[in-house]
Amino acid sequence: MNSTGGKDIRKKVRKVLSSMGLKQQPFYPERHYSAEKLKEIDALYRLAGKSIGAKKKFSDAVARTEIEAVSDSLATRVEDLAFFLSKKPRKGQKVLDIASGSTITPMVAERLTKAEYHAVDLSREMLKQSEKLGSSRVSKAQGLAEKLPYKSGVFNEVWMENPDRLEGESIREAHRVLKPGGVFKIVIHIDKPIDKIAFGKAFNSVGFSVEIQQLGAFTTIKASKK
Repeated sequence: MNSTGGKDIRKKVRKVLSSMGLKQQPFYPERHYSAEKLKEIDALYRLAGKSIGAKKKFSDAVARTEIEAVSDSLATRVEDLAFFLSKKPRKGQKVLDIASGSTITPMVAERLTKAEYHAVDLSREMLKQSEKLGSSRVSKAQGLAEKLPYKSGVFNEVWMENPDRLEGESIREAHRVLKPGGVFKIVIHIDKPIDKIAFGKAFNSVGFSVEIQQLGAFTTIKASKK
């Protein structure tokens, strides 16, 4: 993506997030949390439409969480979507967002493209949270990344945003549900270098050709089904 195109898509993503009531950022940059805890806090505060208010209230609310990974929720979501939409899915194409949580990512994407979006997550409660963000055409299903509830060869793209784990079975399942030539896009937020050789072998072994890029704590993986 060129810089002009990147700025343009980021601007559009921010506008859509704002229209969904996600303009304010309740996370403080000096505090870092795991992806799972970020999801929980998203559900409790942002999607419930509540304001964190005083910093102490926020700190007390998350004091019990395990501090694991570097992430700033709204800013990283914009960057994640800019990557996912660097080549916009077209009308008639199908996109699956795995471990979608409250389905914010596909809900934003469907407002910016004409593709058909599907979301799968293990937690039924997280999927229900999307109802608080307004109407959506995103099709939702409960299921595991390691055993996706879809037929083979259905999707043009599969997305994963900051997964807690990225293992062989979930990679194989993504490959299974993709059409030939389909693309598996993953964003990982991690504050240390990843083993590109090991990742490459994991994707190559199931029939993907893979591109891995890492810039600081932001890693993108684009795996194309051969």
